[in-house]
Amino acid sequence: MADTLLKVPLALATSAARGASLFAYYVALVLFEAKVPFSKGKVADLLDPPAIGNKKPLECHHHFPKRYLHKIGVKELRDTNQIANYALVERDDNIAISDIPPKEYRSKYAARFTPDELKDMTHWHALPEGWQEMDYLSFLVSRRPMIAQVIEQGYEKLVRAEA
Repeated sequence: MADTLLKVPLALATSAARGASLFAYYVALVLFEAKVPFSKGKVADLLDPPAIGNKKPLECHHHFPKRYLHKIGVKELRDTNQIANYALVERDDNIAISDIPPKEYRSKYAARFTPDELKDMTHWHALPEGWQEMDYLSFLVSRRPMIAQVIEQGYEKLVRAEA
């Protein structure tokens, strides 16, 4: 398993919207009852098909919005749609964030939470400290191994449950 987990950050260096590493990460978020970034709702509750009406309550958002990346010269789909740039967010938050740079929207949304809630959110959503101030490439490189660590924690939780 250790060899596989070492490869996970490399597997996250893709713009493929559907991949085993991304789904393993979502499973880990569900296992640990993680809340959606900048929301009080749990990932599991918002991924639950019966909760989904005509409009999906949970959408895939980009921590660094695509239109913002285009403005700063990052235009290739393979660069803007990196898995490490993805976040699950509530639909209304996704619309409100639109193309706002992370250093602008993060403080607004962070104000909704206590320091402990933000610490948990930062951990489970594998956000490097000060991520909103990072350049995009540094953010991606820093976040990939953090996502792999969350996946590893999920795997270990499953193994312990089976034992």
